Order: sequence, then structure tokens, then C-alpha cells
Amino acid sequence: MSHSLPENTSRESATRTYLHLAAYGAPALFFVVFASFVLIPKMEQIWKIAGDDAAKSSWVLGICVDFTFHFQWVVGGLTALFVVFENAWPGWNRFRSRVVRLMTWCLTFSVILGMTWMAVTALLITPRAIVKAQKDAAAGISHVPTSAQSKATPNKP
Repeated sequence: MSHSLPENTSRESATRTYLHLAAYGAPALFFVVFASFVLIPKMEQIWKIAGDDAAKSSWVLGICVDFTFHFQWVVGGLTALFVVFENAWPGWNRFRSRVVRLMTWCLTFSVILGMTWMAVTALLITPRAIVKAQKDAAAGISHVPTSAQSKATPNKP
């Protein structure tokens, strides 16, 4: 006589699985948003200062920009896929937990890889930007915004 476990105790519920996805995916989403609004603009500013020295390796910055832009489409596509599986495939219950955990791991890994790529990119171009800024400063060209260009106003007592 064989004993089998009841269906509910052998598998994780959908709510629990998707809550795990949200908990582990939130930091990755935060880092992508941070990269989009903080890191990429700073990298573009450094790239602009480097000028022609950076032209040969502009593809590196392009990868970083493409990563942050396309990440939203990947997440949206996976969300749509999970919704379709939940509603249309009865066998999804058997694979849900493993597939969602694997996708969460892959997305987190890709974000870590993307952030590492951005850091390496910044480290590669910064020495060129510093040399270029020093040459420009010697020639009287400034890369610092003037008070008219600055959005901030000085504090007045």
C-alpha cells in the first residue's frame, strides 16, 4: 500500500511563490531604477567630458543604457508569461515554484552583472576623462556649470 502526500502540502501556494519573487526581485528592481536615474546620467557626463577619447569605446556605454532600457520589457514579458501560465495551463502548479525561483535568480544575476559592467565602464573611461579635463582646464575650457547654468541658487543670509 503506497502513501501519497495530499496535493496542498506537497507544493507551495501561488501567493507564497509570487511573494518570494517580489521579495527577492525588489532589490534588483531598485538597482535598475537607481542605474537609470543616477548611474547612467553620470556615466554619460563622464563620457561627454572624455570626448573623442571615448568615441572608440562608446559601445560599452551603449550596453549599459540598453540594459537599463530593456530590463523593463523583460520583467513585463515574464509577468505576462506567468499570468498566462496561471490562467491557461493546469500543469503550471507543478513547475511554478522552480521556474519562478530560477527566473528570479536569473534576473538578479543579470542586474548584478549589469551593475558590474557599469562600474567597469566608469573605471575604464574615468582616467581618460580626467586627462581630457586637465588639458581643457589648461586651455581655459571648464566643464563645471556656471552659476547661470546651475539650477541651485546660493544660500543668502
